[in-house]
Amino acid sequence: MAQTKTAKKPNFDSVWAALQEVSAMQKENAKRQKETDRLIKENAKRQEETDRIVKNNAKEIGKLGGRFGEMIEYMVVPNLLAKFHELGFIFEKIHQQTSIKDTKNNIFAEIDITLENGDKVMIIEVKSKPTAEDIKIILNAWKKSEPTRIFTMTTGSILEL
Repeated sequence: MAQTKTAKKPNFDSVWAALQEVSAMQKENAKRQKETDRLIKENAKRQEETDRIVKNNAKEIGKLGGRFGEMIEYMVVPNLLAKFHELGFIFEKIHQQTSIKDTKNNIFAEIDITLENGDKVMIIEVKSKPTAEDIKIILNAWKKSEPTRIFTMTTGSILEL
């Protein structure tokens, strides 16, 4: 028959040693927790700074995007009258950055380019890379004005919609 080992019965010295060991582990855990708390606070400060930088960068990129749009408009304007003249449209006046504020009819808009000839007006929205969503937004916005013809202009060509 196999012999069974029995555990030593605790005595004062063994219990005291175990308590000392637990106390030392608790002190070490308290030190680690303080360090963890310090690191969390430090990371929170870094995150705040990162958030501030990201917000500032987004603002600056937005400004650059606006400037890029202006640059595209200035590239389009010189050839615009000639392109429409080729299509049989003669305009006498050209305006950039026209604002419409009609509070009575709740119409507010900023128009990139407006071409005029007497009672005829052509409104042009310039996009460097128009998406289908851009076109939907523009068409929905101008439904109120009941345009008689709508054109889209892409790199070097004008298409009637």
